[in-house]
Amino acid sequence: MRKLSLVLSFILAFTLISCSGGGTAAPHPKTLDLSKDVSDLSSLNLAFSNRDTEHSYSTEGAVTVKLDNENTEINGNGAAIVDGDIVISAEGTYILSGKYTVGMLRIECTDTQKVQVVLNGAEISSPDSPAVYVKQADKVFFTLAKGTENKLVDGDKYTMLDGNSEIDATLFSRADTAINGEGKLTVIGTYKHGIISKDDLVITGGDITVRSKKVAVNGKDCVKIGGGNITLNAGSDGIRSDNNNDADRGFIYISAGNLDITSAKDGIQAENAIRIDGGNISLKCGGGSVNNVESLKPSDKQPEVLDPTKTDEDKPESYKGIKSDVDVIINGGTIIADTADVCLQADGCAIINGGAIKLSSGENAVTAGKAYYQQGGALYITKAKNAINAVNALITGGETSIICTEIGIITSATAELRGGYVITDTGSSAVSAANTLLVSGGTVLLNPPSDESKPVVLSPALAIAGGNLVALGNVAVSASDTEIQLAVAASFDKQNAETTIYLCDTKDNLL
Repeated sequence: MRKLSLVLSFILAFTLISCSGGGTAAPHPKTLDLSKDVSDLSSLNLAFSNRDTEHSYSTEGAVTVKLDNENTEINGNGAAIVDGDIVISAEGTYILSGKYTVGMLRIECTDTQKVQVVLNGAEISSPDSPAVYVKQADKVFFTLAKGTENKLVDGDKYTMLDGNSEIDATLFSRADTAINGEGKLTVIGTYKHGIISKDDLVITGGDITVRSKKVAVNGKDCVKIGGGNITLNAGSDGIRSDNNNDADRGFIYISAGNLDITSAKDGIQAENAIRIDGGNISLKCGGGSVNNVESLKPSDKQPEVLDPTKTDEDKPESYKGIKSDVDVIINGGTIIADTADVCLQADGCAIINGGAIKLSSGENAVTAGKAYYQQGGALYITKAKNAINAVNALITGGETSIICTEIGIITSATAELRGGYVITDTGSSAVSAANTLLVSGGTVLLNPPSDESKPVVLSPALAIAGGNLVALGNVAVSASDTEIQLAVAASFDKQNAETTIYLCDTKDNLL
């Protein structure tokens, strides 16, 4: 093998390695165990309450508010006009219709009271404040009445509220907030942000459009989406959860719904985990993969040291699709991401158990600070520099298709292909593993790099213990560290395109 490697490195011949079999009874000694890398997320509350998903409301006992500026009519107790604002101060259901352009809707209840605000063809455009400000409540439910169109618009400059300058969104809430229903809602963030909750933010229904100068949707403690048609156009991040002080907060959970996100910066970003169980998600970040981080840098030098006290606007630019400071877990749904920066980034583990995912990036497609772990689903990387970059990478199932200009799978430790179907078309090496490439199952088809000087497999050790591997191109592996079982290696001169290669036994029977 050493002699063959030397010959390959000089004449750039092709190597064909094929292995088949049921695998060994005992795990290979170099097999990966990623259980210690995956975060324990059992403390996260991923459930939706009955009231989160129930969009019905009763008119009996409800307070009706017919908006008409100075001619606004309020029928019932619990709401009043105070200094030009419509103020809700008691628990109950409030049905709003009409148009209001001289103030905002304020909700000031006790922290044990729940309020349902039914938007029944309502438009609130505040000249110098949020359109809606929830100062205090236990939880506020915004229900979009079926067949109605509703709109919230803030002013381009704010008068300071309650001595606090952090109130900076069209719908700004200090309480748990839920949006549901079957109507339409348009939110325009003229000043800065679109929708912000300083607690939980839950969306389970409605046809919702948010256009904002900065962040479109932010739930500090969490964002949970269980339905609806959501279109976001953000001058900063699309969806964000930014509580980094509590282990069970700062996460994003999506189980259903249709999300179309266009963001100048990150598409979906969380300080804690991001979990996607379903839904259809489309992301375009930083103008898409026609750009990259370098091309989008401003002319002045980026700050070299990240100061956590700086505001979002002052931090270095990031144009990622899905970004978590912990783990990203995808169990289902459809995701299409076209990003200038990394499509899918997890500082912990990037885990794919299901779903259909298509990624196109101006940088790497997937990066993981700890491990990349795919057990199912279909991952199609159609454009990237490096496709998958992690400390360890383990593929045990699903489909993985990689097209990239540099390396397909790159690890600083071990890459193990244990199952599924993997095919690569790369500019440089298909797999580069600093320690070991272990093929223990599945079907792996590694096309030769377009740069013929690069080996298709770059690793100090290639171990084959099962499955089917076809690698065309140089295999840069030290013979002393190689464990090849049930394998065939053959060299031949470069062939013309579309040349058929047959693998036969000693009697010329086609294998």
